[in-house]
Amino acid sequence: MDLLRFTIDDLDPTLHHQDLSDAFQRFVGELLAPDIPGLKAYPAAGKDGGIDLRADGETQTVVECKVVGT
Repeated sequence: MDLLRFTIDDLDPTLHHQDLSDAFQRFVGELLAPDIPGLKAYPAAGKDGGIDLRADGETQTVVECKVVGT
């Protein structure tokens, strides 16, 4: 099975800020938004282990976005 690769070169440069981690977090947020109402993105601050996306509702949803590799 082939793995999908998320690379900065495959993105529309007008839609990202030249940072792969920020672009990936935005992609995940847009992908999950229809299924998780109120999903909010937090600033991607590097390898701090902080929450990337969160939604409050009947239950709280926390999403960690990790870009591995170069």
